[in-house]
Amino acid sequence: MAIDMEKKEQTTQTFTGLTEHLKLKLLAGLPIEVPNVGEIKPKTLKEIIHHGYDKYVTYLNFFSFTKEDFIKSEYLEEVKLPLFTLLLAFSDDEFKTYMKEAIHFFTGIEVEILLEQLLVIPKKNNPNFLISSENFEDFRQVIRWQNGLDDETNPTGGLKYKNDRTRQIAEKLKKSQEEVNKQKRKENKGDLDFSDIVSAIASKSFSLNKLTVFDLTMYQVYDEYKRLDLIDNYQLTIQAMMLGAKGDNAKHWSSKI
Repeated sequence: MAIDMEKKEQTTQTFTGLTEHLKLKLLAGLPIEVPNVGEIKPKTLKEIIHHGYDKYVTYLNFFSFTKEDFIKSEYLEEVKLPLFTLLLAFSDDEFKTYMKEAIHFFTGIEVEILLEQLLVIPKKNNPNFLISSENFEDFRQVIRWQNGLDDETNPTGGLKYKNDRTRQIAEKLKKSQEEVNKQKRKENKGDLDFSDIVSAIASKSFSLNKLTVFDLTMYQVYDEYKRLDLIDNYQLTIQAMMLGAKGDNAKHWSSKI
């Protein structure tokens, strides 16, 4: 298939940022609608564990690919093609299978790729589902929001991989991993498994326990953990000031995360 590298494809992106309305939907664990795809329902911890956490991480990594993973930096300005086109046009059959499995994992819809038309369509008749360059960025962004990928304060300290194939894919996500490592060094919390995050929330939260915590979505888990961390830091700062420590810049626990 011939691809004109200088041809500029038009893309339509509905979401220009994480608005207050979208934040509330994420906090409430509600679905977010993507044009021509439908409502994307965030998975709960129970659902992720049921399908397998390693599988979840593998498929989530698909939504971290950027143009830089396909085009050398010096040619980025010249190549006007959207990410979706690059994913289809410059990947092998194994990657395309991985792409279909990742989409199926987060939507529950089995899909096939129409390479000549640069479309992803459902295997079964579903006139309301169609992924193209016009809505892929919205679809990708919603998955990232729902799973904490765009959050620099994600406290997991990096993802763990089950096999070499998963690791090879993940190694391409240098930018995302560097942000995670930077935050980990800043917080100086050492290696932290995701199970540690869940356990900490269940033990420290005022309203959750080891039975109810698994009903949370990934966004809710990270939000709860960060808020609890803010509360702890605020209380420690106030106690230190009461004992004579200098400073009046204690960040209140209700501050913006």
